[in-house]
Amino acid sequence: MKIGDLKAGMRDIVIKGKVVGKLPVKNVNTINGPAKVAKVIIEDESGIILLNLWNEDIEKVHIGDYLSIKKAYVIKYRGQLQLNVSRRGKIEIL
Repeated sequence: MKIGDLKAGMRDIVIKGKVVGKLPVKNVNTINGPAKVAKVIIEDESGIILLNLWNEDIEKVHIGDYLSIKKAYVIKYRGQLQLNVSRRGKIEIL
């Protein structure tokens, strides 16, 4: 699937893209306790989208990396589409 084809509510997505930006890490409190979250900007030839990374995934991903993301889903937050990886999902650096 291509980034340009994504719509809010889509699930079980497999997508590839290049990391072109990384926003600062934020410390948040979740139902499961404290966690770290950061957004990265990924792109392909059809567009760009924010990808939310949690905890150990934040340090694995760097600007310039090509990612393969499996079992992702799309949400709309503050008017912007964002990609999230499900608990069963996987991020691979290609």
